[in-house]
Amino acid sequence: KSLNMEDGMKNIAKLMKSLAARDGVTPSDLSGVVIYKLSQYQPPTPVYYQKGIVIVGQGPKTLYLGDEKLDYDEDNYIVFTLPLPVKSEIFATKDKPHICLFIGIDMGDLSLLIDRMENHADQFLFERDTKQPGFFVSRMTNELKDAVHRLLKVLQSPLECEVMGEGLKKEILY
Repeated sequence: KSLNMEDGMKNIAKLMKSLAARDGVTPSDLSGVVIYKLSQYQPPTPVYYQKGIVIVGQGPKTLYLGDEKLDYDEDNYIVFTLPLPVKSEIFATKDKPHICLFIGIDMGDLSLLIDRMENHADQFLFERDTKQPGFFVSRMTNELKDAVHRLLKVLQSPLECEVMGEGLKKEILY
């Protein structure tokens, strides 16, 4: 059964919180996947993002790169196609912490996916809403929320993580 948009994000945030009991970066049992939690406001601070996908479970965030400002939250995710230094502003409180999932992009997996997609190039249109190369923000879809929800459930179990985790990462990348 597919998650509806609002309940889906509440369930995703709850699962993220269960994986990150304290502030900071919490690694998972799946390579390249971490949960980040912060329970207080963070003014614009320099950070360095690796290639990956950032999905917010709760609490908005603003990134600054040069003159460009990108806001993203539970309704949007961000993809970094290149490692980038940015400034990050996080809006969080102890009662409503910022919590997000980072999934690193493996270039081998990405190349294989692009090769497969090129065989069906007429079915895909790619749009970018940013002037900067190296990253973009896109709207969360029900399909992506379902895949993220399944990944977060799998991360609760070392066995399920080992058996299904890599496949779910590839599904989310797709």
